[in-house]
Amino acid sequence: MEEEVTYADLQIPPPAATAGQCQFCPAGWLWEAGSCFYFSTTKRTWEGSREDCTGRDAQLAAARPGVILANLQQVANTSVFYIGLKEDNPHSGWKFLDGSMLDRQWVKRKSSSYPVCGKLSGSGLSGGQCWESQRWICEQSAAVLQWGPGIVPPTLHRGSVTYVCAGPL
Repeated sequence: MEEEVTYADLQIPPPAATAGQCQFCPAGWLWEAGSCFYFSTTKRTWEGSREDCTGRDAQLAAARPGVILANLQQVANTSVFYIGLKEDNPHSGWKFLDGSMLDRQWVKRKSSSYPVCGKLSGSGLSGGQCWESQRWICEQSAAVLQWGPGIVPPTLHRGSVTYVCAGPL
């Protein structure tokens, strides 16, 4: 007759309860490599877009060449969005809002007057008139939080904004 073996007999310890950590973004924002991105559904001028991002505790996105730019292009698809890139005159070059420069080779210029504001679409970066109404992309750093063992990742509320666990640490 076979003897029945239980987990208790094997003396296997229960799975360890580990602490968690996560990067949080406002609900509805896209998480990518430590940043949160908001894609507007309405249209404004570049300056109006910048003001909206500021009101969201963010700034117009700095879509630098690389993986993040490629992923934002994929999301943008055929739509055009303002980003935090501007060329004030022919001698200033393309600058992100943080003052860092972008090589001209990355931007297809579509305007001969200045200033020229940066736009992103599925086909890449371009520049156009800042007064045109376009959709826009805001960016903010993801909030990093940790919590104790056995606790489900929390949902956070700050003012009227709900933050959700969006990406691993």
